[in-house]
Amino acid sequence: MNTEPGTEQEGDRSEPPEVDTSWNVQELVFRTLVDMVPDRIYAKDRHSRFVFANKGVAYYMGTTPEAMIGKTDFDFYPPEIASQYFAVEQEMLRSGEPLIAFEQVVPDLSSGATGWLQTTKMPLRDREGHIIGIVGVGRDITELKRIETELLDRNEDLTELNTRLRQTQEQLVQSEKLASLGRVVAGVAHELNTPLGNAMTVVSSLEERHRELEALVQGNQLRRSDLLSVMEATLSGLDLVHRNVTRAADLVRDFRQLAIDPASDLQSRFDLAIVIDEALETIRPRFKRTPFELRTTLEPGIVMDSFPGPLCRVVTNLAVNALVHGFEGRTEGIAHVSCSRLDATHTRLTCSDNGVGMNAEICRHIFEPFSAPSLGQGGAGLGLYAVHGIVTGLLGGTIGFRSSPDQGTTFEVVLPLTAPQP
Repeated sequence: MNTEPGTEQEGDRSEPPEVDTSWNVQELVFRTLVDMVPDRIYAKDRHSRFVFANKGVAYYMGTTPEAMIGKTDFDFYPPEIASQYFAVEQEMLRSGEPLIAFEQVVPDLSSGATGWLQTTKMPLRDREGHIIGIVGVGRDITELKRIETELLDRNEDLTELNTRLRQTQEQLVQSEKLASLGRVVAGVAHELNTPLGNAMTVVSSLEERHRELEALVQGNQLRRSDLLSVMEATLSGLDLVHRNVTRAADLVRDFRQLAIDPASDLQSRFDLAIVIDEALETIRPRFKRTPFELRTTLEPGIVMDSFPGPLCRVVTNLAVNALVHGFEGRTEGIAHVSCSRLDATHTRLTCSDNGVGMNAEICRHIFEPFSAPSLGQGGAGLGLYAVHGIVTGLLGGTIGFRSSPDQGTTFEVVLPLTAPQP
């Protein structure tokens, strides 16, 4: 068997060298790891003198880790800054309480710039638990602070923009209110002008006939035929005046109805079907004088705690709207009013007709006061405007509709069973 040095027998394996576990190697590993960390890591004794510093903290101090040992912040920073650091550390050594994630402005001694640092400092204790110094870790958060400042600035800009938008919105709302008021005033003037103008014309004519009659009497030329003619003209004129003044009074009444305080209506419990049926009974005579029919499908037992008076106005206005406008130019038609429970807390009320329907332009203005289809067509132009206000205001519900030319119109009202407090 060959046993000369340097030869190996088949199957022999050399033993690997032992791992060096000396403190020197462990210290090198620790030092390397600490220097790899971008944070500023250091340790100080009870007199706030540096006993350890990684490359991160030394770089921002404008020196080297070795040059920092045995020195204090007073050797690097201006006295006013170093005094603050020293006071904080001495208080920590006294109390034993750590300083966690404290943010502060710190000068960068390597460049002369100023940045933000998030610092955490912990008491350093020996094996017996006695405080022998402190360990600190500082993280540069300058970029985060810059982003935070930008976000705050942008938030302020957005807040200011939102304020301006809200002000603009309020101005637009006020402008729309003024425009709506203008339409109301114009509508009132337009609607009242016709009956009052007619009445004034008739009155002027009667005054002229009266002067003619007076002249005949004073000249002893009055004949029986003249007197009968004046009496006939007077009777006819009075009838025209009565009708036109009545029309003006109705317009004023309808307009005044819009300004009635909702608090004047009493809230009570009632059966919806009964209230609707009673409301429709008041307008059935108007349907009976026409070729049009009014039908109902009312689900009984729907008990509401709401305002029956305003609800009746909604029902009658919708039905009359179908009669006056829905069947214009038609020789027959059906208006149908129904109510049914929608869910545990809401009910649905519908009013539909198979009449002429509405085009897109009319639909856009349907709930405006004195909308175009109402002017001079037997209505005040306030019915649907009043309906919308009552439903969405006092009754706390919603109203919608669907309509198209020659396809009729359906209004749908959804109401809570219990009305909100006025």
